[in-house]
Amino acid sequence: MYYRPISYIGFVLDVNHAWWYTTDAYSDPWVMDAFPSGSCKLDTSCGYLLAYETYGTAGQGNDTFANGTFYWSYPAKGTNVSACKMSYKLQAFTQAWPQYTTAYYILGPNSNTFASRAAAFAGIPVPTPPAGLAPGWGQ
Repeated sequence: MYYRPISYIGFVLDVNHAWWYTTDAYSDPWVMDAFPSGSCKLDTSCGYLLAYETYGTAGQGNDTFANGTFYWSYPAKGTNVSACKMSYKLQAFTQAWPQYTTAYYILGPNSNTFASRAAAFAGIPVPTPPAGLAPGWGQ
């Protein structure tokens, strides 16, 4: 899992956005993240919470290794069968996400809601991202 601070109307906030990076059985990289379907204002919905599974090391928005901070990982898949299952479950959860059904709000549900629900589905015991707030985590 990676996280990065959120930028809002040109200001970097002490609030985190989390996303998942994994590899498949062929060691191909994938990024799983979520974003709103519309623009955000502090007191209104930002549209819907949309999930993305992107091939490669760069996801949607600014979700790249260079723009994020590494936070949590499981052992390399060659050493742990559970890690393979977790990876597949992250991808399956993202693919099955019900697009255009969950309203997105800055304080949640939001992209952190998606990241924490994906972790729970995959059986990943990861705590809330550090170094600031992660609104929506666990919702």
